[in-house]
Amino acid sequence: SITDSIMVVDAIPPYLGIDKGNLNNQLSCFEGRYRIGFAMDLSSAENANEYLKGQLSKKVFRNLRQDRQRLIKKHEITFKNYYGSISSETCRILLEKLREFVEGRFQGRTSKHDALKNWGRYQKSVYDQINAGNASLFVAFDKDEPISISLNYHFKEVLNMAINSYDKDYYRFSMGRQMFFWQLEWCYEHNYRLIDLGWGPFEYKIKFSNAVFRYYTHVIYPRSNFYLKAVAYYHFSKMKLIYYLVMLRDSKLDRPEKKYKDRWMDYQLSD
Repeated sequence: SITDSIMVVDAIPPYLGIDKGNLNNQLSCFEGRYRIGFAMDLSSAENANEYLKGQLSKKVFRNLRQDRQRLIKKHEITFKNYYGSISSETCRILLEKLREFVEGRFQGRTSKHDALKNWGRYQKSVYDQINAGNASLFVAFDKDEPISISLNYHFKEVLNMAINSYDKDYYRFSMGRQMFFWQLEWCYEHNYRLIDLGWGPFEYKIKFSNAVFRYYTHVIYPRSNFYLKAVAYYHFSKMKLIYYLVMLRDSKLDRPEKKYKDRWMDYQLSD
């Protein structure tokens, strides 16, 4: 929240069906749809192999399979998903390791991963969320040592990938892609319909996704207070400007309606 009276709700996916019409009569909001999200709509295929074959080029798919075979051949790889049950100590250790991986990959960069700015929030909530069935930690081990970890959130038939990172010593095996492969298999086995990859036009998201959408951003304020309305509008405009400046800096300021014209998602959660 910005103040006790103004609240920002950012990155609301459209499949939740939440818009400003859900507000009560005492509140209003500035609503924007400028962040582009990427997703994997699993209804387009029967299993993980079929999805990846249809989505990736033959060369990329072949390399992915070869990297997986080399990884399994050279190391003692096991995979575990902590979902619905985890001890507090295991959760603490895995979150510390995940943070270590993220910090290692961003070492030497001027920017930092957004998750690092709010790490305390994850430390406080993830244990309870996993045991409640609302979150999970996908972990790849080499013997007993975690080498890749993905923190995810679950809502009905949707898996939201929140934070993914791995031991940089395993980069030659394309560990980020390997985790995608494993998670995709798990989702098909457990009848998930959508994997939300989050916002940001990163190459791996564009390559693996078959659907794009715009997130909603809401800045909520008391309807009858003109001063707070002005403050809310200032923060809404500032957030939007910062987003476009970052996209411009990274040379990613394009026209998504044109670039992704055949991939716009029309998806609603089942009842």
